[in-house]
Amino acid sequence: MAGLGEENLEMLRHLLGRDVSHEWGSCRDYMDVYNLHIDDLRELVQKNAGLYAEKYIMHLLGKGGLRNAKSFRYFVVKENENIDDWLKDSYQEG
Repeated sequence: MAGLGEENLEMLRHLLGRDVSHEWGSCRDYMDVYNLHIDDLRELVQKNAGLYAEKYIMHLLGKGGLRNAKSFRYFVVKENENIDDWLKDSYQEG
């Protein structure tokens, strides 16, 4: 299976209380991540698990760069920036 390794999946299972292995590639874009998983991501950030939030974002997308995942985690998840503003101002293609 592509995506996160077993250690990361186990940690996310512990942090979120469920198996997320089947969620690999389930989101088309960051808007899907926001609409479907923002509460999970905020829970990870509240637990000081920002690194796992970033890994989870990339897992959900099935791809993606760490730069966008870090930016999304900080501005949208932690600082509550409007997703549309983030997509317009901060998201980087490729």
